Amino acid sequence: MCSRNRGFTLLEVIVALMIISTVMVSLISLNIQNIQLHEAARENTIAYMIAEEYMEKLIAQQTIDENFEVKDEEVEEQYPGVEVETKVEDIGTQDVAWAAFLPENTEVKILRVVVHWKDENGERTYPLETYIVRKMQ
Repeated sequence: MCSRNRGFTLLEVIVALMIISTVMVSLISLNIQNIQLHEAARENTIAYMIAEEYMEKLIAQQTIDENFEVKDEEVEEQYPGVEVETKVEDIGTQDVAWAAFLPENTEVKILRVVVHWKDENGERTYPLETYIVRKMQ
């Protein structure tokens, strides 16, 4: 009596390897995409935290004119390629729809902080804007 040990044919092994390699390539590319999305989310969070910090410094000032600038060397040292632009625009009370609800001697300004992030992937811009209403002094 002759017993035959039967194994896998070469064709079956090749097909199995093709399926395994396709799954592995898909998983690797998915992981790479996940890393890129994580890095973009991290950058967004940092950029808006920087913008909020600058905005808080602007709001904390007693008087804010159009030429007012906020500088923070720490941010520029810690995040190379990051530039922060601040802009103050006095819009008065006639240009806002809710001006009728404001008390006398009130000034309305728009505060804008724009974070420019430059690196090997190009330049991205993260704007933050708010209105500030104060009594004129």
